[in-house]
Amino acid sequence: MRNRLEERLGRPLTTALMAGILVFAMAGSAAAALTIAQIWDGIRPKADARYLQNTKVFATDRVLIGTTSGETIIRNCPKGWQALGGGGDPVSQNTNDLDVVYNGPMVDGDNLVAADPGKNPPATGWKVRVVNNNGSVSYEVVVGVICSP
Repeated sequence: MRNRLEERLGRPLTTALMAGILVFAMAGSAAAALTIAQIWDGIRPKADARYLQNTKVFATDRVLIGTTSGETIIRNCPKGWQALGGGGDPVSQNTNDLDVVYNGPMVDGDNLVAADPGKNPPATGWKVRVVNNNGSVSYEVVVGVICSP
């Protein structure tokens, strides 16, 4: 029966079900007193070491946002890497005149809003659209993306 269950549900789900049964079987013992947070604290360091050990941040050069204009800045991950996060950072202080119109991942070469929920490849870069509303001051912006192989 177990082989049929694995074939139908897949090994990860079967493993999770077996772990759940084990937790319920141990309900009377001290091990059952572990919280989800305690279990996660034990698993997370191993998961981080396995999946995030080669994570790197890649940034653009400074991009000048001219007076009363906007710029779209994209920083892609190296080929074969996927984006985990990112964002834009103004180089100057007092940038109240800058509006961030878009700040999100590039999914299949487009904005996140164009993505099909649950049916997309991993993000490959980060895109930021910035508009400068100041008529006399230009600003510089850097965009970075956090990538993992």
